[in-house]
Formats: sequence, C-alpha cells, structure tokens
Amino acid sequence: VRAVPSHQTDPLPDVVVVVIESLRPELLTTDVMPNISQLAEEGIHCRYHFSGGNATNHGVFSLVTGLEPIWFGTSQRFAPGMYRWFKNLGYEVGFFAGSDDWDDFQMSGFIRPQLFDQYEVRPRHGISSDRRAVELASAFLSGVRAVPNRKDTRPPRLAIVYMYGTHATYQSYPSDQIDKPAADNRFPFPYPARMRDSVWNRYKNSARTVDRLLKPLLTRDRVIVALGDHGESFLEDGTVGHGIRISRYQNMTPAVLYCPGQFKRVIEQPTFHADVLPTILSYLEAKLSDPEAIDGLSLTQATEQELVTRRFCVRNYLGEDYGL
Repeated sequence: VRAVPSHQTDPLPDVVVVVIESLRPELLTTDVMPNISQLAEEGIHCRYHFSGGNATNHGVFSLVTGLEPIWFGTSQRFAPGMYRWFKNLGYEVGFFAGSDDWDDFQMSGFIRPQLFDQYEVRPRHGISSDRRAVELASAFLSGVRAVPNRKDTRPPRLAIVYMYGTHATYQSYPSDQIDKPAADNRFPFPYPARMRDSVWNRYKNSARTVDRLLKPLLTRDRVIVALGDHGESFLEDGTVGHGIRISRYQNMTPAVLYCPGQFKRVIEQPTFHADVLPTILSYLEAKLSDPEAIDGLSLTQATEQELVTRRFCVRNYLGEDYGL
C-alpha cells in the first residue's frame, strides 16, 4: 500500500507527534497542562479517546500502524505505515525519546534506528532525558539541508517525540510542584491507599513539567498531535499503574490533533490511536492506494454517525484479553 499525494503545489507542513507517558484525560486543564490545553481549544479534542492498549507497546503500535492491537503479534513484512507513507510523500522521519527500552518491551518491530532518518534515544535519566529529546526534535524540525542559501530544498519532516516524565516515579521541576501535599522521592510503588492523593499530586506536578518542556514544539505552522501512550490507574480500578487490567483508567488517554487552518472540533464519541494516522493523511490530502489497509477513521472527515456505530478493540498487556 502506498500513500498517493494530491496534486497541490504548496509545500507540505512539518508534523510533530508527541507521545506522553501514562497520561490521564483529567490532566488536560489550564492549571496543569496549559500549553496542551490551549492546543485542544484550537484543534480536534478527543474527549473519549482510547489507546490501543494499557501499555506503551500496544499504544504506540496502533499509533504508527493505524491498526487495532489485535494485529500486534502478527509477522511484519513492511515498515509501519506511518513511516512508509510519510516517506512516500517526501518526508524525512525522526524519532526522539527520553527512554531506550524499546526492544525490551517488544517494540523493535516498529521502533528501531533503521526505520528513521534520525533516531535519538538515551537511557532514562529523569527530566534531563525529556529535555534532551525536545531539544533534538526542535533542531530536527528547524534544520535545513546542507545546501548553502537554499532553504527551499529542505523536505518536510515528521518528528515523533516520546516523553517519559509522567511515568512513575513522576519527576518534576521544583517550580512545578504546585499541587500539595505531594509524595516525595521515597514513596513506595505500589503505594498504600492512604498515599493515593499525595501520589496523584506528584503525578500532576510531573505533567506540569512535561507540558512546560513541550512548549517549543507547539508552533502553529505545523501539524501537531499530542496524546498519551495509555492511561494510569491510581487505585480507581483496584490497581496501581498500568498494563494490569482493562479499565477506563489504564486504557483511556487524552488526544489533541491540531491542523493549521482547520476548524475546531470536540469529539465526544469513542476514538482511538489508529484514527491519528488517517486524520493526518487526510489533512495532507493524501490517499492510500488501499484505504482498508488501516482500521482507523479520519477525524476530519468522519461523521458523528460513523463514530457512534463503528467498533474497535483495546488490549491488556499482562494477558491476552481485549475490550470491545
């Protein structure tokens, strides 16, 4: 399957896809994540959004393939659709992350150096790893090809940026530690019920830092996607963390898609990660040679009736159970 470009002659915009670890929908408020919240006011805000699963591997899989997670265990004959189809359209593709454990969690099929024009990952090292990922992604998106005085030769670029700060143990800058009382660095994981509220405050503070770090990437001349890889449970379903059981707390996450010049839209119907890829492609006026190669819908084109009546599945990490 190939992406077929439109006949438009205007240059294609850069695209940045920001994936934020363990992000709950409740964090998308002006006092916790003001930059992403403002983006949600200007773009497509999916208020009832599901990851492909309750762990990173199934979530990122659905995001970059446009497929439901039931396909996760099948053999792959081609590079994931997102990278292949953007390269069909002339894009350079980069991956930037504050973590380097992709192979450990069965993600090397769709996250590995050979798939990208620029691949920058480092072992986790607190906030500094996320800051480095943003700085390198910013340089990738602002850079030009080495042709003197010929900025027009620079191809459009897709940057995927993975932020780890909102994963336990929820790191933040001191200036962002506004929600109190918050658990300190010594809190146990899993934690007892009596500590739930203080750990939740620590989590909110970490989201505030991630939002601050991301601000340089959110320029309105590019397509921007901001979402979580999955959610996070704080004992609401009887568990702590994610990847343990299917629930709204572990499988749901906010999703915001901003496309320059497009109308604002709040979607209350169920959406999921596989919708992101067809949404971006439709904005770029690109079509797939076989539209049935992916499971998602374009959120710029789908009617309310289509969103209400369609079905999709989400997956559990620890066991092979699914939610429909």
